[in-house]
Amino acid sequence: MPMTYMKTLGTVGIMGGVHSLPTPFVKSLVDMIQFNNEYLLGQNEQIYYDFADMSYHSMARNSLAKRMRGEWILMLDTDQTFEPDTLVRLKWLADSQEIDVLTGLYFQKGHPFLPVIFKLNENNRFEHIRSWDKELIPIDSAGGGCLFIRNHILKRLFYQCLPFGEIEGFSEDHSFFKRLLELGIKSFCATDVQVNHLTWQNITEENYNGD
Repeated sequence: MPMTYMKTLGTVGIMGGVHSLPTPFVKSLVDMIQFNNEYLLGQNEQIYYDFADMSYHSMARNSLAKRMRGEWILMLDTDQTFEPDTLVRLKWLADSQEIDVLTGLYFQKGHPFLPVIFKLNENNRFEHIRSWDKELIPIDSAGGGCLFIRNHILKRLFYQCLPFGEIEGFSEDHSFFKRLLELGIKSFCATDVQVNHLTWQNITEENYNGD
């Protein structure tokens, strides 16, 4: 029988380097895989699921970016839970709005549970965006925990540097977004695609009072 050609649409890249994964994260991932199979994939289509084999964030994210397959990657952190349709909703928004870099929304683990999305201030530092009135907003930076990126953006960055290599004074995710700003690449947050941070409880928008 002739071999069936499988088209890889994109990659779900999962941060790794830990000996065991939290059960709530694993359940979220399994539910997402099932949802993707039912509602995203067509005949002879697949998604590549990849785990980073190190915990140092910049190295892990760069390794996922290097190994990605298809036209996009969704990076997920393992200390989170998310809805089964998270990838489908992010991809639909990215496709319909012609967006190259898009993040879901999540909140810091500790008080005051600030949103992990940022604007660059006049002192060239990133400060938290604390309020919004739309389901899709422009941002200057975000955490990398639920981050959708087009392949051609990463290829463009790899011509110059490691996309998540740390710039002095900045974390790996801020460094990535600073490079996007320098290239004039716009980034957005889908504020209604929300991801829960895992601690002793889920950190959601209900913990954030907007003050």
